[in-house]
Amino acid sequence: MCTQLDQLPPEILSKILSFLTKDDLVQVAQVSKDSRRLCLEDPRWKHLKGSVANFRPDHFRNLKELQNGHQGHVSNRNSLKEACRIAHNWRHHRPKDYTVKKQKPKLLPWLCVDENTLFFSHTSNILSYGVRQGYRNGVDHRKSRVYRGHRKDVVRFAVTNTHVISGGRIPVDKAVVSLDASSTSIVTGIRETGIMVFGKNDVGFSSMYVYSMEDIVWTVVINPDERYFTSGSSCHKDRQPLNVFDLERGTRITTCGRDYRYGAGVLALHYQNPFTFISCGYDCSVNCWDLRDSCRLPVVSFPDEEQSFPYSVDSDLDNFVVCGLCRYGHIKFWDKRYSAKSLRSFFIGNVGLLNNSSPVYSLKMTATHLYAALSQSLQSMDFTGNLCQLPAR
Repeated sequence: MCTQLDQLPPEILSKILSFLTKDDLVQVAQVSKDSRRLCLEDPRWKHLKGSVANFRPDHFRNLKELQNGHQGHVSNRNSLKEACRIAHNWRHHRPKDYTVKKQKPKLLPWLCVDENTLFFSHTSNILSYGVRQGYRNGVDHRKSRVYRGHRKDVVRFAVTNTHVISGGRIPVDKAVVSLDASSTSIVTGIRETGIMVFGKNDVGFSSMYVYSMEDIVWTVVINPDERYFTSGSSCHKDRQPLNVFDLERGTRITTCGRDYRYGAGVLALHYQNPFTFISCGYDCSVNCWDLRDSCRLPVVSFPDEEQSFPYSVDSDLDNFVVCGLCRYGHIKFWDKRYSAKSLRSFFIGNVGLLNNSSPVYSLKMTATHLYAALSQSLQSMDFTGNLCQLPAR
């Protein structure tokens, strides 16, 4: 009969370790070399998803795989233990705030982040930077590019596997207010027109149909399986600002929500999967919707205690939600499992000097960084610091 824990069979010991918290795993790892080896294996950390925020094990590849020649995002070169440590930092520790770019004029910028590139609109150009964890602000300026072609400011743009598609302010009566794109379609919100949808053909993209709207369409988003798209309008003439359309036919499928107040428009949308999406706007709340439900009421709602309306929203495609508010570079973290109160709240950028009262016009999060576009700067927040110490390999 075994009298010591380390004499148990490996499968039984692994089962026992799967019930431990991250703090308990740290303590057990300090007992001996064998316990350290067991505690640092990836299966020990998978069950901790419920206790941390923005835990993305699929975004983190094993170090051994990378040593065998697999290429990928530099910030993904971590084990699940490292993913858990960084996820803990998102919820409990202050990140490092860096200014990637700043300018004197006040703009309404937009940004997008794909696997290894950060795109940022700056006046009539779109700038791109390489995304690297090893650099001080998470951005490699040596891998920067400039996309030109607009005579006026870039209002919105979208990034696909092959294209960067942008919309501007010319002509004024046909100015692009919102835009999203997939590999086969482009959806735009046009001032004084409504929604225009373009489809891909042998030559490029051509207009498929126009859906007239009474209000300005502030945001449009195509769902991941490219069957539907959702629009958010200003809620002035039409009191149903949140609508879901069939992408191919251009017909309205459903309307989300009811009893909207005058002017409670939708400013930002974000799809988590083909059936669920998040909306936010002038109603001073962040709402989660499920298209498999009736959509009369949101599944989860996060009302802002300070009555500040959210300008932008993003998520980890699971329970963790980030929103940027309308003033002072204010950012809040929410968890759909604990909707009564926000997880944390802080301000980014030099609020006193550089970005006084600036809204967070756009934000995107990765497993390790949060990028936010303010009126006079592009900010990068690094959550990879050694703030939560876990044992090294």
